[in-house]
Amino acid sequence: MKRRLAAWFSFCSLGFALLLSGCTDNQIGRACNNPLASKVTSGVTFVNPAPDCPTRLCMITPKVSDTTNALAKADHRTNELAICTAECNTDDDCGSPYENDNRCGKYVCAVASVVPDPTGETFCCKKLCMCDADRQKGFNMDGNGASLPKDSYGVSIPPACQDPATACKL
Repeated sequence: MKRRLAAWFSFCSLGFALLLSGCTDNQIGRACNNPLASKVTSGVTFVNPAPDCPTRLCMITPKVSDTTNALAKADHRTNELAICTAECNTDDDCGSPYENDNRCGKYVCAVASVVPDPTGETFCCKKLCMCDADRQKGFNMDGNGASLPKDSYGVSIPPACQDPATACKL
């Protein structure tokens, strides 16, 4: 009886310690199901709720069109990328790639979409963890020309998101 009580106490103590630590494994980069029958050819598509993601959010991006992009792994150069994602403030919120992820080399915090959603479930101008290879120069990362404005966390903000009064309006 004492052994069971000691084991139960140890188990509960470990669970309580993990709860207090505040660490959440959102499993950024974990493969999620794309319920769409057709391939995503442009832009970003979201599945919400996505039951296979701890955050219930799956982001689907088309294959990387630039086959010389060193940040994209070979699989993402030929296939769309459907990954679990989460809202973020910095690259650190996106953590390291999910185990066995051979599709994306690095996940970063960036604005993935500026398209308003008529259903009201919008991810327009929200910062989400995404594959670094999916960012676009001049849209959500600096490219040719002037640098994009950054938020207080250093994340590039697309031109369409810079005016909150007009951003994401249908």
